[in-house]
Amino acid sequence: MLTHSLHPITQAAVLLQAWRILGVDQSRDMEAAVLAARHAATMSRLPGQGAVFLPLATTGPTAFRGQGTVEDKLAAWLRGAEQACLAALLQLERTTIWRKRAGEAVADLSGRTPLRLLDVLEAWPLVSAPLAEAETDASRAAVQRNFDKLVARGLVREITGQGRYRVWTAAV
Repeated sequence: MLTHSLHPITQAAVLLQAWRILGVDQSRDMEAAVLAARHAATMSRLPGQGAVFLPLATTGPTAFRGQGTVEDKLAAWLRGAEQACLAALLQLERTTIWRKRAGEAVADLSGRTPLRLLDVLEAWPLVSAPLAEAETDASRAAVQRNFDKLVARGLVREITGQGRYRVWTAAV
């Protein structure tokens, strides 16, 4: 069968299995998963207008656990892809609602950093201080001060529990 006639998501399932056949080590499985997730995203109708990858791992390893017949493996892949897409869409919806609520909650704060931090938190699931500095063009002190304010208002959570090398996420 010629794979170029298959849908990109089906081609990605074939790619995953074919890459796995090349070897059994764990790094090969990771390579297979990344290649398949990237290839599946080529299903976008407009070049450059879709996702960079199919978010296969957002709901666990379902898509990668295909066992049995070819039909069983493809069915597991498609189920996993569907579940992952639905989970990603729900997360995007929650993040959009959070961003609106967060924007209203910081309306009384002065400066450009609070709103820029919200934009960064909307775009990235996990944000470190260096990333926030780079994305907002703010100083480390301004970033830390504003993260503290966002945490106090319940808009952001610090997830590392450390004094250094901290990472924040939106409290969606």
